[in-house]
Amino acid sequence: MAESKVVVPESVLKKIKREEEWALAKKQEAEAAKKKSVETRKLIFKRAEQYAKEYAEKDNELIRLKREAKLKGGFYVDPEAKLLFIIRIRGINAIDPKTKKILQLLRLRQIFNGVFLKVNKATINMLRRVEPYVTYGYPNLKTVKELIYKRGFGKLNHQRIALTDNSIDNELIRLKREAKLKGGFYVDPEAKLLFIIRIRGINAIDPKTKKILQLLRLRQIFNGVFLKVNKATINMLRRVEPYVTYGYPNLKTVKELIYKRGFGKLNHQRIALTDNSIVSEGLGKHNIICVEDLIHEIMTVGPHFKEANNFLWPFQLKAPLGGLKKKRNHYVEGGDAGNRENFINELVRRMN
Repeated sequence: MAESKVVVPESVLKKIKREEEWALAKKQEAEAAKKKSVETRKLIFKRAEQYAKEYAEKDNELIRLKREAKLKGGFYVDPEAKLLFIIRIRGINAIDPKTKKILQLLRLRQIFNGVFLKVNKATINMLRRVEPYVTYGYPNLKTVKELIYKRGFGKLNHQRIALTDNSIDNELIRLKREAKLKGGFYVDPEAKLLFIIRIRGINAIDPKTKKILQLLRLRQIFNGVFLKVNKATINMLRRVEPYVTYGYPNLKTVKELIYKRGFGKLNHQRIALTDNSIVSEGLGKHNIICVEDLIHEIMTVGPHFKEANNFLWPFQLKAPLGGLKKKRNHYVEGGDAGNRENFINELVRRMN
């Protein structure tokens, strides 16, 4: 008797073929992206070198012109500025509609917002109208660099994204586009890393909660620590939720915390992370030899996260700029305690 042939449904064959095509396209795209990334890195380095040379030449030329003017018994007059930086310093009280509209056009919707503007006739006319509500001047290279590096955010698909690197989350954008093309939605992967800040003291605290706060190394108010997301962590956080606030830190937050407030633990001593030798001495056996390795291990929650996190001394943050709203209320009720998800990054900026 002849063996019965297994018939594979056409829909399954189509699905297999489609998945193979997707896999091939994804592989080709990854190879192209890798090649492009190498070329882009070279270009970035060349451009940075070129800009540094350009700025140095400009400074030298300025010094030369000033010396020449001094030798001739005259004065050097700086050329007319091309760039302005404007900061809004007043709110909306007693503001007329036209002034309000101009502030919106300048993207100064909130107090202490700041923007760059090109100097031209239209700009100057607008600024004259809103002058009582803003302050402005001519920023130098150092100011521009510090603003972009420290407070820079880009706009992609109408979203505010931190300038953590030159790619600005290319992989995330690619996945979102792929999902959109397939008629679906991209769901962010579950967070692996938490940052917890203690916001209340020891008044009326029960022994079990106190013990959990000690286990989390949150012994003082405004202490902060990183934690790996797992069942045990979540259960502990639920117990101490009225005393802490926590969320999911991004790369920019992790970098700023470690570079600015990072202290390591060596021989039970608190030592500032002033150079890579301290990290190498404490974590060299786990192949973590520099501060960037430490940041990568924390951010990716790598295999040696426990050792890296234990090496870091709890961060001692300052009281938040502008203060807290209501420490006793949950964040979703307009307070400060509990899970604030991605909004932890904004709080850390105010406390760092």
